Amino acid sequence: MLEKITKAEWDAIHPDYKSVWTTERTDWPNWAEVREQYMGKRTLMRGGSLGVEGISLASVNPLVGEAMSALLVLMAPQHSDLCRLMSPLLAALETVANDGD
Repeated sequence: MLEKITKAEWDAIHPDYKSVWTTERTDWPNWAEVREQYMGKRTLMRGGSLGVEGISLASVNPLVGEAMSALLVLMAPQHSDLCRLMSPLLAALETVANDGD
């Protein structure tokens, strides 16, 4: 089961306990096969264990909803019909983003 964490929770964690995976682990025999699961993923030390985004850590990203809102505002003057169609999608994204809270 993935531990869910919101952007606000992530931001509140001291930088000493979070990072982004950038280390090439050529000492792992299967590194070439699993590299994409680790590189560029957020990592979090909590309770003596390392959480890796997508493996044991899931980010609940309300930023998707915020980005959609901003996009709708920018598009509204020129594409009001499209914005009306996208509004239910925005509501659904916000619901999904807030489910873990």
